[in-house]
This record gives sequence, C-alpha cells and structure tokens, in this order.
Amino acid sequence: MGDKPRVNLVRLREILLERAVSDDLRIFCADLNVNYESVVGPNDKLPIAIINLITYLGNRDRLDELIARAKKEFPNAPWAEIYASSPAVPPAAETASAKAEALRADESIAARRPGPLRVFLCHASDDKPAVRELYAKLRASGVQPWLDEEDLLPGQKWKVEIPKAIRASDVILVCLSQRSVKKDGYVKREIEFALDIADKLAEDAIFIIPLRLEECDFPDRVGDWHGVNLYAPGGYERLLRALQVRASAVGAELNAQIEQVIVEPSQGSGAERTPREGSTASADALLIELPKLGFRLELVRVPAGEFLMGSDKAKDKAAQVDEIPQHWVYLDEYLIGKYPVTVAQFAAFVKATGYETTAEREGSAFVYTGSTWDYVKGANWYRPRGPKSDVTQKQNHPVTCVSWDDAAAFCKWLSEASGRDVRLPSEAQWEKAARWDEHRRHARLWPWSDDPPMARHCNFAMNVKDTTPVGDYSPLGDSPYGCADMAGNVWEWCADWYDEKEYERRAGKEVRNPTGPSQGTYRVLRGGAFLNLISSDGVRCALRGRVVPNSRIVNFGFRVCALPIRL
Repeated sequence: MGDKPRVNLVRLREILLERAVSDDLRIFCADLNVNYESVVGPNDKLPIAIINLITYLGNRDRLDELIARAKKEFPNAPWAEIYASSPAVPPAAETASAKAEALRADESIAARRPGPLRVFLCHASDDKPAVRELYAKLRASGVQPWLDEEDLLPGQKWKVEIPKAIRASDVILVCLSQRSVKKDGYVKREIEFALDIADKLAEDAIFIIPLRLEECDFPDRVGDWHGVNLYAPGGYERLLRALQVRASAVGAELNAQIEQVIVEPSQGSGAERTPREGSTASADALLIELPKLGFRLELVRVPAGEFLMGSDKAKDKAAQVDEIPQHWVYLDEYLIGKYPVTVAQFAAFVKATGYETTAEREGSAFVYTGSTWDYVKGANWYRPRGPKSDVTQKQNHPVTCVSWDDAAAFCKWLSEASGRDVRLPSEAQWEKAARWDEHRRHARLWPWSDDPPMARHCNFAMNVKDTTPVGDYSPLGDSPYGCADMAGNVWEWCADWYDEKEYERRAGKEVRNPTGPSQGTYRVLRGGAFLNLISSDGVRCALRGRVVPNSRIVNFGFRVCALPIRL
C-alpha cells in the first residue's frame, strides 16, 4: 500500500454527494458484493449513507473498488481531485465532521439569495407538452421554474446539472400522469434526490408538491405529501397558493395574482361547477351563473395585446391560401368560454325561452352516417343522430346540430338573463385564445404546442367517433390561456362573415379588434372536430372553416365570448 496515492475522503464524499442518489449507492453495493442494509441505516440521510459506505470500504482496504465503480457511473467527475497531496482524513474524524455538517444542512438549504421562487419541474419525457405549458404559466406568474429543455445548456452534463438544480430549488413539482407513474427512469431518481433533501427540512415545509397532470395514482414515495390536480378546475390557483406560502417561508419573491375562480366539481355533470367559499369578486367575473336554472358557465381571461394571426407557409406546410399572410393583430382584453357550450347549458336556454332551433323548424340535421353525409329527419340538438338517439347521458358534451343563428340566439338570451355582454367570439378572439403563447411571443400550430396531436391531446380524425365531454383532454390539450377543446371535438361558430382575401388586405397595416366584413355568404367556424377526416391538419389553430349560417350539422357547436367586468 506504500505506493498508493492517498485518497482525500472529504473530496470523494463531495463528488459522490453531487452526483449520486440512494439508488446509485444500492447499485454500487450490489456490484461490490456489499449488503446495503448492513452498511446504511434505514433513517440515514444521503450524506450519512455516503459516509457509511466510504468508511465501510475504507476499513477493508476496498476504496479503490468503490472509486473504480463510481468512475464508471460518473466518468466526467473531477476524479483527479480525490488524490490530493494532503493526507487522507482518518475515517473516524471524517465521519464525525461530515455528520456535523449534515446536521447543519437545514441552515444551508434555507439560506438563499434574494430573487424569484425557484421551482424544479420533475417530469417524464412523455409529459413534456403539458409541462411546457406549466413552465410558461409559472414564468408568467413570477416564478423561476427549471425545465431541462429550457435551462440545461448545450454541452452540460444532465446527470450533473439536474441534481444541482434540485438542490438549488425552493420547491419540487413532481408532475405525474398515467404514463409517468408506471415508467422507470431518471424521473424516479429525481424524486428520490428530492426526498433526501426533504428529509432535512422542517416537517411543515412545503417543498415537494405532487402534481397530477391527469387522473392517476400517486406513487408511494410521494404519498405523504398532499397533491394538487392541475387538470381540475381551480387546480393551478391552488398550486399558486402553496407556492406563495413557500415563497414567504424562504424569503423569495412571488407576486402572482390569483384571479381565476377557485372551483370544485359538483355532484352533477362536469359542466356544473360551484364557486368555492372565499372566492373573490374578480373571480366571480369569470363565472356566469343562473342559479334558478342550475346554469354555470366558466370563462377565461385573455389580456389585451397583440398576437400573430394566420399562417406562415415556411413554418406550417399545411397552411391554406386564406390563412396567409401571417400578420399582427391587437385585441382589447376579453373573456372567452373555457369550454364549448354544453348540452346541459343549451337545455337551460331552451327551457327558459321555449326556443325552437333551426333543425327543429326545418325537421332535420346533416349527419355523418358512417360512410356518407345525409340529412336525417328528426335529428336536432337533443337527438343529434335522429329519433333513435338522445343526449340524456351526454349533458357535459358540447351541444351540436345548432346553426349560427341558434348560437347567436343563445348569446342574446344569456346577455339578457345575466346582465353580461355575451356574444360569439370574433375570429381573431378565438384564434388568440387558442394559440398565442405570450411568454415566447409565438403562435402555436396546435393549442398545446407545435407538436401534432396524439390521442391524449384531442378528439379528432374519428379516433373516438363521437363527441367527448368538454375538458376531457385537459390539461394536455389546453391552450396557453387554459381553454379546453379548441382543437377537435366540434367545429365552433365565430361571429365573423368569411372573406377569403381578408388577410391579404390587412398585410402591413395596423389591425385592431377586427370583426370581419359587414356581410357575406358564409360564417366562419374554427377548431376542427371529431369528424375531421384529414387528420392533424384539420385541427390546426389557424384553419378557417366556412359554411352558410343556417347549417345544422352533427359536429358543429360553439363557445361564447364576453366583455370583462370592471370591479
């Protein structure tokens, strides 16, 4: 042993602590024929576990084996630094000093420089589209999130930088879906690394927040922490409240305004939601409620500002002639329906007014029979496929077989009944709400991103063969503003008359709050539908549909728009 270079045990421990998690130590032990449980106690935190393993192997003159195994796992670590000229620290002294350091870990974690709340987004690659949207929303809320594709620089080693980012964070959001909870991989190592840090914090500290992106079970390893359902109404606002508590505890900056209505699902259909006790006046402006009719309709706020409307052929090969050129449009602030109008909501309108729709007056609606389109006698909004069908079990599906005139009549009634200014959205209002990413100053091709739709994003191209309940694809398929079903499910009527050359005439001009031509033959529809037979191109945000306004078709519906209330 006389010729062996001395190992600086302190530096060895630091290198392992920077890179390893408990799973790594277990693997090291298995590869070195060491019983992990006999070396590491059940309550040992990661620093102590590393010290125990170094001490155990050092006492048996097997440190070289540990170093060789660690080099194989972390080849780019500064291994030359562990062979310093200073003598090795005796194992007993090393253990005592390191344990003292571990006991001071609470102070080192709590100490932080002033600045925004730092949040690490732990997630699986399959959930990247939903996590990208969450990242943008957090940024807009004054949070400093860490996401690998945004914050990991070219040339950096992710195995090194991700643990460093976790240690530097104030909060870890563990983003979970049906796919991620079943998936092995680095996400589980991230969770375990976060758990090691959480063990050093006070019991009541908000550090790990399990966050469901969709309905799924929480893994046992995060079961001790109360989670939040991002897909549920009010889920993001509940998350912000937790982040505000954590920011206050660590002295971080977070000036997010919680304005969205905080709601919980009712016992009825998913379209019926009740404001939570304590909701604010500004939140009430995002809910239109007619209690006597059991009517509730949620709205989303879209702030004033400009956005890019239309398509750039260089960026979207599927762009149509009437979508070009892409141009800047300024819109005042407005509110838009979070979901398309449902069967239950339309039924309340009919009950209150005795309204007879175009399909009822004319005795039929245009229905796809499976191989062809045809007018079906007796088909209407409550029997969308004819006398043998009904929607009594589809109260939370979008209403269909309604004409533009029917949609306009619904808006007129809701304005009078609620005292709010309710109307169909203009084509520009619909498109901004569907695709404009304010953080990136980018017009997405689809509401969730520029990535074409998969089955988890929306109801399109006959992948379901019928309408689906509104919000079924939230949050993975939602727009940057939180609007659901803006791609697929049903085509949605807009207020504008259609003009094929309209975008050409706007090019190079200042355009503010456009409403389309004053007259025409066709009205505009947006969003595509479950019956789009041209796959993903048919549910792009910029695609413009047009039909005569008295059309009543099994995949036509609408959502509403409203002016904001100034409180």
